[in-house]
Amino acid sequence: MYEVNKKVSDIALTICRLCGLTVTVSSPMVAKADVKPVELYYIDNQSGRYGMVSYTIYIKINSNARHKEVWLHYNQSGSDWTDKQAGYLGTLPDGSEIWKITVEGPYGISYTIKFIGDGQVYWANNNGKNFTEEDVLGTANIKAVRITTL
Repeated sequence: MYEVNKKVSDIALTICRLCGLTVTVSSPMVAKADVKPVELYYIDNQSGRYGMVSYTIYIKINSNARHKEVWLHYNQSGSDWTDKQAGYLGTLPDGSEIWKITVEGPYGISYTIKFIGDGQVYWANNNGKNFTEEDVLGTANIKAVRITTL
């Protein structure tokens, strides 16, 4: 009787171990939070003469797409919406890319960012509110300030 109980106990223990191994192996993996393919990184406003402003907008791209296009869709002071293509600036240590575009005109800009990666279109539009010159800092972790001397 002892040997039967021992065999049953061994079988039960083996089943428990296998079940534990199965649970461990088949447990779901935790995925990282979704990374946005396109985000505002930073905007630099430079005032010029006669109320004109130069806006340099830096855009962060998180994509492994082979073919990339980055566009700024904007209007200034209520003018018609215009599209202008951004240019590649560099790659950050995390592998994301920074693209840059400069537009000049009267003070007051409203814009969205359009990213096309391998034919797929993505937008960054400040949660449907559009960006303005007030949205200076996007995902950049610092803000640069120019100091001028008189």
